[in-house]
This record gives sequence, C-alpha cells and structure tokens, in this order.
Amino acid sequence: MRKRYSYWFLFSVFFLITDQLSKVYIREYIRIGDSVKLLGDILRFTHVENTNAIFGLNLPIKYIFFPAAIISLGYIVYFIYRLDKFDFYIIFAMSLITGGAFGNIIDRFFYNSVTDFIDMGIGNFRWYIYNLADAYILIGIILIFIYDFKKKKTE
Repeated sequence: MRKRYSYWFLFSVFFLITDQLSKVYIREYIRIGDSVKLLGDILRFTHVENTNAIFGLNLPIKYIFFPAAIISLGYIVYFIYRLDKFDFYIIFAMSLITGGAFGNIIDRFFYNSVTDFIDMGIGNFRWYIYNLADAYILIGIILIFIYDFKKKKTE
C-alpha cells in the first residue's frame, strides 16, 4: 500500500516541479504576447496568461477550481487505495493528472491566471496555447482510457 502512494507522490511532485519551472522560465524570459520559434511556425513558445478554463474556454466556473481540485485529489487517493494490486501504469497516469492539476492551481492561487506557452499549428491553423500541466492532465486521462479499454477487452 505504501509503495503505491510513494510512487504516486514522487511522480506527482516531479510533474508539478517541471510544470512550475517551465512557467517560471516563460514568465522570466518571454514577455506576454511575444513568441519564440522552436520549429519554425509549427512549434513556438508564446507567452499568454489564461484567466479562463483549460484551453482558454470561457466557462462560468472560475471559482469552482479549488473545490474541484480537492474533490479530485480525494478521488485519486481513494482510487489508488482501492487498487487490487500495485499497478505502475495507473499510478503513473494518476500522477500526471495530479501534478498537472496542482501546477495550474498554484498559478491560479498566486497569479490569478495560468501561464500558457506551448503554441502549435501550421500557418493560421493553431491549437489553443497550453502548458505542461495541461499536457500532463490530457496524457494521464488518455492513459486511463487506454488502460480501461484494454482491461475490458481482456475480460
């Protein structure tokens, strides 16, 4: 039991730290609205401050982020507790979600917005500008869906 929480905690902290360090770098070295090209126009860092929800969605739920995060954390701890056996794949996926969620919550708490900077696209066709925390959350969710799909397929 202790092993699963240790892995979850350590990975979550790693993802949280990498997210926060990337945002500190962006806030320090790229002015809001400026871009730095990494792979031509396909990938660049563009510093924006997002006061809305994930992917810039303007949802009327700005004040629900903190309670939602606490409820989500409680669910993740309970989910890990309920695992029949140690499953590194699930622990890793839950760590991605936890680290990413708390990375964005720290931004909202201290800056009243989230620092976004990963800007991908071709020409005028651009994806929403996002950050490592958003990517971690999305990857964690995808991993859980893949895990669940494979599990149901073998049953």
